[in-house]
Amino acid sequence: MELLTFDEDEASGTGRDKVHKFDFVPATFFISEDKKNVQLPEPKISMRFDSASYEKCKKGSIFTNTRNTLTYDRSNPAITETAQHIYDAQHHPENTVPAKAGKSVPGGPSAKPLHRIYYDTERRRQNRETARAVCQANWPNYSSQDKDCDEYPFSSTKEGAWKAQGNFSARALDKTDNQKAGSQLSNWYNDARILDGDAFYVQVK
Repeated sequence: MELLTFDEDEASGTGRDKVHKFDFVPATFFISEDKKNVQLPEPKISMRFDSASYEKCKKGSIFTNTRNTLTYDRSNPAITETAQHIYDAQHHPENTVPAKAGKSVPGGPSAKPLHRIYYDTERRRQNRETARAVCQANWPNYSSQDKDCDEYPFSSTKEGAWKAQGNFSARALDKTDNQKAGSQLSNWYNDARILDGDAFYVQVK
């Protein structure tokens, strides 16, 4: 067993999140009976270190040669409505609002990814307002009926409603359900260390 320790200078990181990227290839040798060392082929491992102030842990690192995927489960009674909404948006966009011919909603495992936005608060606000206008048009006064306006792609993504050209879905859902699903998203952003601009996918079981 080997323990590798990496110590990075935070001040030298790039961008607002002080990002460092590092690639390494482990060297593993097989010693044969004739004392000849044979190096085994190993894949390159890529890592990223950051000091993003908006993450729960202010400093952290992740392996970057992975596919970031958030999973929602429709069988989870706490988030059934929200999970179903995302599933419908990904698989049956023709049955969602706003109506659009040839509607294609990104973010699914076989579609184009979503990209988190954190610093652009104006774009996040515009995403929310665009989706809420659709909810109000289809479910008038939904907020007085213990419902929230759920939107997919999320308002915290570049692919959100504002500039999606109709390729999004908005739906009035049970407030508790929607807020629990929102908490799951926020927790996943932290746990997976998804930074501003990072690509990710959403899978619904």
